[in-house]
Amino acid sequence: MRVAALLLAACWAGCWQDPPPARPDPPPPPPQTATLPPRRSQPATCSATIAHIYDVLASAHDASPDALEPKFRDALVGTCEDMQWSDEVRSCIASGQTEHEIEDCRDRMTQEQIEDIKRVLEGTP
Repeated sequence: MRVAALLLAACWAGCWQDPPPARPDPPPPPPQTATLPPRRSQPATCSATIAHIYDVLASAHDASPDALEPKFRDALVGTCEDMQWSDEVRSCIASGQTEHEIEDCRDRMTQEQIEDIKRVLEGTP
């Protein structure tokens, strides 16, 4: 009985205390800000696409872009516009850093576009 009284006294002293202080509320989340979708770059124009080809070729051959058959530049810009090279083709070419990478872009062209380039480079009307 004496043990029961001691347990009761210990419980009474420790069990019936005031509850612990409440935890502070967590800070509110930061305010939501509007997020804009990533900005898509505009595909290169035909003129910029052909200029890039000339720059890559000039770099690969240690030459000036102007030294590389400048007469073809306008004709190639014309075929790009006339044959309506897709945004995908122009973007592919514009991102190519080597001749090989630019050549790989042919896979995205139609057969008619490829034939027109050959016609221009061969100088046939």
